[in-house]
Amino acid sequence: MEQLELELQWITETHQLLARNEETRKVWEVQVLQEALHAPFLMHGILGLSALHLSRLRDEKSRTKWLSIAISHKNVALSIFSEQLSNIDQSNAKAMMSFAGLVVAFRFGSSLTPGSPDGPSLASLIDIFTLARGVQTISSQQQQFLLKSNFAPLFNISPPELTWPEDIVDAFRRLEELNVQCGQQFVHHDTAIYERDIAHLRSLSAFTLVEPQSMTLIGGFAIRASKHFLHDLNNGHPFALIVLAHYCGFLHMARENWCVGPWGSIVLQDIQRLLPPDWQHYLEWPVQQVWGTGNDQSEVLMES
Repeated sequence: MEQLELELQWITETHQLLARNEETRKVWEVQVLQEALHAPFLMHGILGLSALHLSRLRDEKSRTKWLSIAISHKNVALSIFSEQLSNIDQSNAKAMMSFAGLVVAFRFGSSLTPGSPDGPSLASLIDIFTLARGVQTISSQQQQFLLKSNFAPLFNISPPELTWPEDIVDAFRRLEELNVQCGQQFVHHDTAIYERDIAHLRSLSAFTLVEPQSMTLIGGFAIRASKHFLHDLNNGHPFALIVLAHYCGFLHMARENWCVGPWGSIVLQDIQRLLPPDWQHYLEWPVQQVWGTGNDQSEVLMES
């Protein structure tokens, strides 16, 4: 009965977490679930994410129960999933790709549970980015097959039409200018790669502006972020941290999403602590987005 309740939770609510429009919603609601009937690890992933969602929706008395069920399903799913990573073909490509997306959402959401050992932090976000790159690896191995399948809508990420707010247009312009400056000053800095990373962030941010609770930017940028960007993040390079800080500004916009919450503000604080003083002013837009123009950031950091 618990599993039936979790499947109903998936069909009625949880699948919408991963959708960005009606076409992709149908894929996650029905076709992914149909795929899970033949892929136990995907079914465990669906049940695990649905249980995690229920742990956030139900009263405190039943919260612990659903969280325990969520973790149990996740552990079983990961064990089976890991065994198949070295053997991806057309028979399991849809299930592997779907599950990889579930894992990213689960990782964000589970970090917000009380007592979680992997709460929101810069280090945790870098781990999620590393994990999300696995989605790209998985899909690229069978991309031509997936593009011709009923999962094709998941690959169509044409940005929605919108009028861009002036402050965001200015923020991306300043980010691009800083990218050029860093390319002139630092030997290791690859301007062309960062141009693509910034372009991905800009195009995906449109989904957040149109639908603030959308996961499209959150997961999409993590999947598309370059290996060079991740390397620089792991080494604490200032420009990489500033790009990630802008991502945090959009994360904060999505804070009403049950998987996101305070991720943006917490990671931005971590970035502020790491950045040298002469780089802090490049955080103007994300800081304004998270805390507003009237806040003294030195006070915010002292309080935290």
